Amino acid sequence: MGLLTNVCRSAVIAACLQVYRLSAAAFPADAPPEYARLVHTKLDISFDYPQHLVHGKAWITLQAALPRQDSLILDAKSMDVTAVTLQKGKESLPLPYKSTGAQLLIKLDKPYSKGEQYTVHIAYTAKPDALSGGLAGPVQTTKGIYFIPAGKDNEGPLFQVWTQGETSGASSWFPTIDKPDQRSTSEISITVPAKYRSLSNGVLKGQLEQPNGNRTDTWSMTSPHAPYLFMLAVGKFEVVHDTWNGLPVDYYMEPEYSAYAKQIFGATPKMLSFFSEKLGYKYPWPGYAQIVVKDYFSGGMENTTATLFGDLLRRNPRALLGDEDAKWIIPHELFHQWFGDLVTCEEWSQLALNESFANFGEVLWGEYAFGKDAAHHHSYEMMLKYFQQQKEGHDHPLIYKTYKDETELFDAVTYEKGGNILSMLRDLVGEDKFFAALRSYLSENAFKAVDAEDLRTAFEKASGSDLKWFWDQWFYRDGFPVLDISYEYNDAAGTVAIKIAQQQKGDIFILPLKVDLYTNGKRTTQDIKVDSRTQVFTLSYPDKNTRPALVNVDAGKQLICKKTDKKTLETFIYQYKYAGNYLDRREALKACVQAQDTSVLARAFLRTALHDTNDGLRKIAVQYTDLENGDTRKTYAGIIDSLARYDTEPLVRQAAVKALRSLKDPAYKDLFVQSLKDSSYNVVASALIGLNKLDKQLAAQQLTPFLEDNEMASTILDIYLGNEDPKDNQSFLSIVSRQRDRQKQDYLVKYLRYLATLNDVDAIDYGLKQFQQIAASIDDQLMDKKGMLGNLELLAGFKMDLLKKTAGKKERSSLEKQVASIQQTIHDFSLNMD
Repeated sequence: MGLLTNVCRSAVIAACLQVYRLSAAAFPADAPPEYARLVHTKLDISFDYPQHLVHGKAWITLQAALPRQDSLILDAKSMDVTAVTLQKGKESLPLPYKSTGAQLLIKLDKPYSKGEQYTVHIAYTAKPDALSGGLAGPVQTTKGIYFIPAGKDNEGPLFQVWTQGETSGASSWFPTIDKPDQRSTSEISITVPAKYRSLSNGVLKGQLEQPNGNRTDTWSMTSPHAPYLFMLAVGKFEVVHDTWNGLPVDYYMEPEYSAYAKQIFGATPKMLSFFSEKLGYKYPWPGYAQIVVKDYFSGGMENTTATLFGDLLRRNPRALLGDEDAKWIIPHELFHQWFGDLVTCEEWSQLALNESFANFGEVLWGEYAFGKDAAHHHSYEMMLKYFQQQKEGHDHPLIYKTYKDETELFDAVTYEKGGNILSMLRDLVGEDKFFAALRSYLSENAFKAVDAEDLRTAFEKASGSDLKWFWDQWFYRDGFPVLDISYEYNDAAGTVAIKIAQQQKGDIFILPLKVDLYTNGKRTTQDIKVDSRTQVFTLSYPDKNTRPALVNVDAGKQLICKKTDKKTLETFIYQYKYAGNYLDRREALKACVQAQDTSVLARAFLRTALHDTNDGLRKIAVQYTDLENGDTRKTYAGIIDSLARYDTEPLVRQAAVKALRSLKDPAYKDLFVQSLKDSSYNVVASALIGLNKLDKQLAAQQLTPFLEDNEMASTILDIYLGNEDPKDNQSFLSIVSRQRDRQKQDYLVKYLRYLATLNDVDAIDYGLKQFQQIAASIDDQLMDKKGMLGNLELLAGFKMDLLKKTAGKKERSSLEKQVASIQQTIHDFSLNMD
């Protein structure tokens, strides 16, 4: 990103200590890329909350990386720097400097020898709101600190402040070398109003009450970590304390959510024990905190010792129940404390060494906490996300060096596909060697930056195998194999010929596979190696007189691939019963779902699938049971009704309610009303939509208790949107107006879609005035004004298209007034953008 490319080679500064401005020519572009290493960062931070300013003092200790380092470049975005000095004991020596708006160029007092340390002090004010750049993917790469309005108390407005360092946001609130291969210990002092709490990296070293009603908290981290993992958060939080092996484990929640902290985060100590034992490397930090903040734009961020979560976990347990994203994000972020924080990717092209491992950590925890079926279900669902992204035309190697923007890396390749690649590697080398390799990798690279070859070295050492071929095709290539698998049995010879064709475009893959053969209730396993475009493997029957009931290619079901497996329906059903792992059963279910309209055998099998032990498969069976088919409905609607009422898993109940509501059958009205009392809001939402399809008046009565509940707001607004009724206008606006700012913006877009359904001039005119008031209340740093203007223009265009198609005089007059009102709103909104 252009950092560290301008090392100063100008003449030695004259003895006078007066500060002068440096010219850009003093920092030629052909300098070595690394000229200094961070050693320690000490910060003294306070805030101007209304103006969104950070007042800071930084003492940065560095080590020269060149034989004669006479200058320094620090990343310092949008900062007013008032002083730069060299600290020599108690003395301060002013240094010449220049701020470019993105970097701070400093001339040192002398050339420093390689390895020699020095400390610079910088006084500054950071202005993060001046930084441009919208959200792209799960991170925002420039603006790294956010001031979030958090309501009011008797003393005035409340604020939350939180940071997002990944990928290069740290340098928007303190000067640093903002690269993932840098590491520094830290001491961060944060001055806050006494009613606020603070959180930062490490342990709380001390608190000092100030005479003006403020308090200064000092957080100390004695182990080095990357700048993008530095964090702070400030706000009105309550702390719920927990412990693990004598270390503090704390949960920071806003007061209205603190009662739920143990329900949300209570498994954290068990996760710490499990991961420490499984990896053979004890949790490496002095404590662990998790904080939930307002208006965070992603799911979570694995800051060292202090993970930050957003609105995904800023909810009550009834809303979280059945939420798959919330279920997996806590172990994901915790696993980063080893993979990403302890051992860090050396550059963003190697991001998979952080994120793929975190997704793999989800699977590990799932195996332990929920069982292998649940973990494999989650792993396969992740793979489907990657397939969908690939289908949409976005694919790249896991280690991706040619990206145009860092945000491209935060996708289903780096996360979902990468996690499944690690599962394949585990299956390839075996359990013991896999975790031996991880222990070696962590131990040898602790507190270091790594690339994918460091990981390969650990695995080759542990496995005793050359794994370059695996890295070449799974780390350094994109794509996946597309397989066509067919079988030809020769009972006379006692053999089965398995034909495997690789049908993907591009190069072939090398695929070591296990093949299980089932005969007379017994299983035997043979190894094959697919390494050609088309191959035939002839295997002998285990009992030469008996044809195997099942030949199961890729028996471990860890391969990332798409395949057409030309088994008979009877063979798939046998596979379901006797092969038995999650994907064996899912493949059989898919085959029967596809054949249910034409096959009595397939329809009969659905009864088994609807009672599968895995909730993910029960959910899929419900979703794909064709209730539009009269015979299928007659046989299975009652079972699905029972699942909606009594299944133990909310995702299954939700799917069952959704399946039945599609029938629009008044017989299920009672079920929908009963489901409004469900323990999971996901089920409640599905039932409310179903009830509204059957009886809008009853649904309006039943949704009344939920009108003030923000967890149900999106569902209620969707109902209003579908009803196309001006009577819902005021309630719609009331729900939107009370939301947090980021959600308020999303709901305003939905409100404009609602206005598109109305043909009431007064309702639209009133609604647009309220729209402008609500939009004006959203904090400027969160409001996408350009995007909102675009949605207003879409609304105007929609109404104008209706006007062109309308012949009636009265209808045309109404639409003309609507268009005029919308255009006036566009004009007013545009003026407010300037």
